[in-house]
Amino acid sequence: MRHTCNFSVNGGAANRLGRRFFSGLSITCCAAAAMTMTMVWTLAPVQASTISGTLSNFDTFNDTPEDSYGAELELEGTHSSDISRIFPSHYDTKTITEYNDGVTFGTRIQFEGYNFGGSSFLPANTVGQNTNGHTCVNTAGCEHFGFSVTTQPTATRFYWLDQNSQRIGAMPQTIPNATWAFVPGGGGGGGGGGGAPMLQAEVQVPEPAEVIAQRPDSIWMKVFKTELDREVNLDELMSAGGVVPEDAAEVETEWELLEGGKMKAAQAALGDGKRAVIRRYEFFEYTGPYDVEHQPTSIFLDQDLPAPPAGELGPFIAANMVAVNLAVPEPATIGLALSSLALLGLARLRTLAGKR
Repeated sequence: MRHTCNFSVNGGAANRLGRRFFSGLSITCCAAAAMTMTMVWTLAPVQASTISGTLSNFDTFNDTPEDSYGAELELEGTHSSDISRIFPSHYDTKTITEYNDGVTFGTRIQFEGYNFGGSSFLPANTVGQNTNGHTCVNTAGCEHFGFSVTTQPTATRFYWLDQNSQRIGAMPQTIPNATWAFVPGGGGGGGGGGGAPMLQAEVQVPEPAEVIAQRPDSIWMKVFKTELDREVNLDELMSAGGVVPEDAAEVETEWELLEGGKMKAAQAALGDGKRAVIRRYEFFEYTGPYDVEHQPTSIFLDQDLPAPPAGELGPFIAANMVAVNLAVPEPATIGLALSSLALLGLARLRTLAGKR
């Protein structure tokens, strides 16, 4: 009879050791292999293995041509059961509905019954100065939203609603949300981390779910970043709370021009033992030139400029505070489990050997 010794651990060397057929091998050899696998795991660096949840808080103004009485947040690729928290904003009711159009699925959250500052609506064409992502919680004329999910959306869209709960315009508001991807260490991948684990954030100016012949407007983006050695929750994504990056020392990207409809990806090496990455995005209108296909022709795209050229930085759109929590395996626990499996395997082998 052929017996196999199967242990599943990270690392190519450990896997090769685990896939040993030991028909005819001594018990001592198998025990040594099990001990080697445990040592390989124990000595391996601690790395985040999965993304356990994403969070987002953002402020914005109603820059549409109509007064807004409600709002809609569309989370593509996310079920309602994946949503663990929704910030209530200044609305009397919210409705959560799943959708599936045969091509995509997701969850829509409708906020209705605006009620703040003695007004039942947000006035049309309102703009303001930078809110830092949280000021609109207590400020009339703009609004604050937030959500926390265990399965991150593949796309996020935000719409203002009119008095009949219909979307104002076909295009979503230009408030991007990052889509996160964890890149394990070892390959380098040109990210500058020298084999360190990387976290990649992809940001794209939102497009409508339905296909229409219109390219989204381009926008300016400024990025701040920090990391923590613990997970964070939605309540912590607030101004002056000690978690959200705010000062110049935490600037990751001074200025970037996001072209409408194009993905912008940025990778950053993770520090040892980090459990959460927090970014604050500031978005501003792009008021520079476009070509006939509605693509920006700013000289910023071709030259190394420290800031947007004169006349191209428009009004503030929104500030978005986002975070990703990382699930980190516990080496001691897994090492103990492997050791236990090795002992069980050793006992089994002794039984089999006694029967030969």
